[in-house]
Amino acid sequence: MMSEEKKSGTTPKVTEVLAMIEEARNILSEWAATQQINLLRVEPLTPAIHLNKAFSVWLFFDTDKRLKEYEANGIFQQLKDRYLDSLRMLNCPEDYLQGVIFFPDTQENVNRFDKIEPIQIG
Repeated sequence: MMSEEKKSGTTPKVTEVLAMIEEARNILSEWAATQQINLLRVEPLTPAIHLNKAFSVWLFFDTDKRLKEYEANGIFQQLKDRYLDSLRMLNCPEDYLQGVIFFPDTQENVNRFDKIEPIQIG
């Protein structure tokens, strides 16, 4: 089946791609829940997507131990693949998919940084 973009010969606007990125986030979160994967949140960051079509996706888990487990047993890779597949299903142009970088993180790590006192200079 050919996407609307290929049929019409037009490229989606950045705002349409951003909507696809958000929808893929929702799809991934729902899928992870049905698979009983402890994915706390998905945070796409798109600061320069209009310049270079690249963006990052942060996947947050509860603990460092679980992250290591998911990296070792392939769950982290499955989440990345599912997110990219969701974007493809939504007809996101391939040139946007080439620059996606995934970062894993944990709530434990966030909590550690929340406890660090700011450094005062001067």
